Amino acid sequence: MSADSRFIRPAAPADLPLLADIELRAASLFPERDLPPALRGAALPADELWQAQTAGLLWVAEDGGQVAGFALAETLDDQLHLAEMDVDPEHARRGLGGMLLARVVAHAGRLGHAAVTLTTFSHLPWNAPFYRRHGFVEIAPPPGSQLAARLWEEAALGLARRVAMRRAIV
Repeated sequence: MSADSRFIRPAAPADLPLLADIELRAASLFPERDLPPALRGAALPADELWQAQTAGLLWVAEDGGQVAGFALAETLDDQLHLAEMDVDPEHARRGLGGMLLARVVAHAGRLGHAAVTLTTFSHLPWNAPFYRRHGFVEIAPPPGSQLAARLWEEAALGLARRVAMRRAIV
């Protein structure tokens, strides 16, 4: 597949109905011990996608003319936070995740943020190790921070072995 057939763009309203299927197909890759069944079948609420899209914080990856992945960001602790990123498994290992991540980091820089943060699984190769290859480092979120609260919320949902990561904007 040529690089010309893969690109990242801001999400359009017509893309929003496609994103739940991508999210659910990506979730099917996670072992059940990492992603409990109740979360495996849940997708982001449509209104959350719409709000992110209208705020300019939702991007889609196209591969061969198909929407094949997305990244959704939000602001936590005055930094851009990657809240969700999924690539359809049929389009995996083609660089789309890295391309989406680069767009989020570039957007954070344009907004004047000092860093991008995220939370992820520490042990899955397409999670923390992937982000490390893209310049993210594990951090201990400051007590009382929104990032610390996010990790706590994830643990309460049954997500284990999660870490916070940060990439400085240079």
